[in-house]
This record gives sequence, C-alpha cells and structure tokens, in this order.
Amino acid sequence: DRRVRLDFLRGRAQNSRAPLPFLEDVSFSFPPAAVGDFFTRLKGRDPTVDPPAYFDILYIDADVRVHQTGEGKIFVQRR
Repeated sequence: DRRVRLDFLRGRAQNSRAPLPFLEDVSFSFPPAAVGDFFTRLKGRDPTVDPPAYFDILYIDADVRVHQTGEGKIFVQRR
C-alpha cells in the first residue's frame, strides 16, 4: 500500500503582524481522527480508502521520496 494517512494532533499558528497581541502565537488541538472519519463517511467516502488527509508515495529509495498529496501537490524530498 502506498497511501499514508495523516492524523494531526496539535497545531500552532504564529503571526508577528497579528492585529491583537494574543493572536501572535496561537496553539490548538485537532479533534480526534474519528471526527474526520465521520465527516468523510457523510460525504459518501470510505475513510480507510480515502482518508481526510493523506499522501501517496510515488517513488521511494534510500535517498529520495516523491509523494503526491491529496490536494494533488507533488513533493520531492531527499535525505
């Protein structure tokens, strides 16, 4: 299987030009993966086949990985 599911736990947004000081550095938690799975099923999709966030590995070896995100963006990464 070449699909890698992404489940996010926490996030952080930083903006030094935020209009209010308390918005300059904001941390937050994502809902559990089951919540995303629920909404995926509401859309008529199977989260085990088409998860809410994922990437597909197009090529991988000891030095290079090429993957395509669920949004269609392609990334080439090397060690």
